[in-house]
Amino acid sequence: MGYFYASTQTDMRTLQLPHNFAGFISYSGLGIGDVSYSLGISEFPEETGIYTNEYLNGFFEVVDDGSGNPDIDGYVSSIVNYVYLQNYFGPPIYTSFWQMGGINIDISQYKSAESDFDILSYMLSDSDNIGGSAGDDQLYGFAGDDSISGYYGNDKLFGGAGTDTIFGGWGNDMLDGGGDDDYLYGEGGNDTLIGGEGNDTLDGGIGADRMTGGLGDDTYYVDNAGDIAIEKTGQGTDSVISSVTYTLKGQYIENLELVGEADINATGNKLANTIIGNSGDNIINGMLGADFMSGGDGNDTYYVDNVGDVVAEYGYNDHDVVNSTVSYSLEGFYAEDLNLLGTKMINGTGNELANALVGNGVGNILNGKGGNDTLTGGAGADRFVFDTDLGPNNIDTITDFYAPADSIRLDADIFVGLTAGALILESQFKDMGTGLVDADDRIL
Repeated sequence: MGYFYASTQTDMRTLQLPHNFAGFISYSGLGIGDVSYSLGISEFPEETGIYTNEYLNGFFEVVDDGSGNPDIDGYVSSIVNYVYLQNYFGPPIYTSFWQMGGINIDISQYKSAESDFDILSYMLSDSDNIGGSAGDDQLYGFAGDDSISGYYGNDKLFGGAGTDTIFGGWGNDMLDGGGDDDYLYGEGGNDTLIGGEGNDTLDGGIGADRMTGGLGDDTYYVDNAGDIAIEKTGQGTDSVISSVTYTLKGQYIENLELVGEADINATGNKLANTIIGNSGDNIINGMLGADFMSGGDGNDTYYVDNVGDVVAEYGYNDHDVVNSTVSYSLEGFYAEDLNLLGTKMINGTGNELANALVGNGVGNILNGKGGNDTLTGGAGADRFVFDTDLGPNNIDTITDFYAPADSIRLDADIFVGLTAGALILESQFKDMGTGLVDADDRIL
């Protein structure tokens, strides 16, 4: 059983029934009396008195219940599988129906004035298509896989059970998916989206939207800096796909992906996040937790604060920077620069590229690995390590070596021509201003 509520005087309603529909539709007044007309629809032979492919017309009237309101005349007709209800005068009308299949409800305006409707498609056995009006509608799908559209106005749309698709239209709408895996699209306005149970997809559309996925593995689409995606702990593994700068802080959302070409940024939370950048220049900060961060194309900047953080850069054509408060290595991926931050004694390791490694002002161990690297220890007693095969593409430069605080460690397996021990003899060094470089020189 269900009903919809028409609040205006001269509006047309449309109930579009499937071809296999069999049931009964009755009309009753709200607070004024009973409507004297009812219409039955059947797919069975002529002895039932009605065919679905025939014109079925009849007038109805509202009986005055003593409230002082005038009698109401109206008209109802059925053409094939369409039933039209028009209220010519007076009070609102409730329309009730009982049916055995899916039903399509489309509210179309008979005049240009905005109208408000409540539509309830209750305990339907199949899928329903329900459309609103230019007013502030309340539309209910209940059972079945429903498609609900609010159109204009500030609507309240409820999917109920089933895998529902709900469109808010223009206006500040509330969309509630209910159970199962729903798709909620707010469209225009500042909307409120509630996924409920199931693996829901929530897209607020234009405007600053508030989206709550609830239970299940939910996906949020964000396109406004004012959009809010809300998840509580223990409600599944959730993802945000954003075309604007976005942060997961304060929410229990695991994944964040940036889309588009704009230079936008992404911030994680205390969980182990997966954060993916777009083709622009991104700043990615995983925050607490062991995060996986991959900027994609563009010159990206990363912030690392957990030894379990992974910065995954795969391209040679960009220039990427990692800023870390823990010991970190660039090996295995294609980030170029590593800056050590904070006040702890931590270490930095490069990769096969030409890296720039910068210490944090405390005592750091810097190892450029392959490539022509630039090593800057900063203040503190720093150690510079060289343990990769020598060659013209592996020439490192120390920018701030200060004896005796700083030191150089040469791997014996690489520098086989040197005798193990400290480099303390004057003959082991060469004055670059006066001495000529030859093949025996390793440290200049």
